[in-house]
Amino acid sequence: MTEAIKKSLQDFDKKLDEFIKSSNEEAQSNAKLGRENKSKLESLNSEAEDLREKVAEIEQKMTSRSNDTPEHQTMGQELTKSADYEGFVGGKASKMTYEAKNTLLGSGDTVAPDRHSAIISGASRTLRVTNTMPNLPTSSNSVEYTREKVVTLNAKEVAEGGALPETSITYELVSTPVRSVGHWIKLSKEVIEDAPALAAHVDSRLIYGAQLRLDSQVLNGDGTGNNLSGLALSGHHVAFTPAASDKAIESVRRAMGVVEASEYMPSAVFMNSSDVVALDLEKGGDEHFLAGNPRLVVSASVWGLPVVKTNAVAAGKFFVGAFDLATAINMRKGVAVEMSESDDDNFTNNLVTVKATLRAALSNYRPAAVAYGSLTQ
Repeated sequence: MTEAIKKSLQDFDKKLDEFIKSSNEEAQSNAKLGRENKSKLESLNSEAEDLREKVAEIEQKMTSRSNDTPEHQTMGQELTKSADYEGFVGGKASKMTYEAKNTLLGSGDTVAPDRHSAIISGASRTLRVTNTMPNLPTSSNSVEYTREKVVTLNAKEVAEGGALPETSITYELVSTPVRSVGHWIKLSKEVIEDAPALAAHVDSRLIYGAQLRLDSQVLNGDGTGNNLSGLALSGHHVAFTPAASDKAIESVRRAMGVVEASEYMPSAVFMNSSDVVALDLEKGGDEHFLAGNPRLVVSASVWGLPVVKTNAVAAGKFFVGAFDLATAINMRKGVAVEMSESDDDNFTNNLVTVKATLRAALSNYRPAAVAYGSLTQ
């Protein structure tokens, strides 16, 4: 708006200059015409002055607004200046209710606190166990597969026309149920409507929580009730017993040998993070660290295998296995997040229930491809 008025004023000044020049020339030749032009000139000057005053007034207001610092008031100051308070003090009301609109300010502060939008999360365990295994989709509430139970390969050399020996293979049908894993939380509608960052944060934590539980169930589920049948369950691995004189690092190598003896190549080692620390700090006779120079980047590996550090494995225990062949996670559906007001008394209490669920099963194809036991006696 200011620019438009300025342009109008510039155009007007231009016309005014042209008129003054013209009137001066005409005044010299015609005195009467000069008097008429003088009257018009005075009118134009008055109009130009009005335009200049309007421009100055608008510029002054804009400058004032840009320099103004909003005055922050405490809750008490807001209360005493409210219409409800004035009515109460004036005897127009016997009671009053005041809703504070500014709850983020300290008493007497003139500067509003700097509220960061980020939400500070607590510690989160990295989900690594399920990343070492194939993830396969399923559309049923259970997964069935046929696996070899006993294999006796009797292939031999025979003379021409001789009878070939018979190989014996027995099979078994295995069925594993799809289990639901999930949890929920209640939030106020105000949080969901007024704090989308917080609502999104809760969503992410719910998703993470469901995945974290699955990570643990894959290893430790005992198969009872609604639990998955995890790898630590008897019959889902080869039990490993460490030698009395062996250290932890020696036990890992011997367990690798157990898996290799079954014709599988181990792909990873699962260990508790505290046990990995103990391995990293082991020293040789000359006090050097066996894991390598601590000033250099040392990959988490032992005997050429990647080490998956997870507190889902109990301290002092470990897994070694060809996890890419031994197991598979069958996902009925990924983590689904749902919200509803129609839960319990949500509607009357202005609450929303948010839940996250997943459905999965663990297929244990080759128990002989996994060794599980203690690091030391």
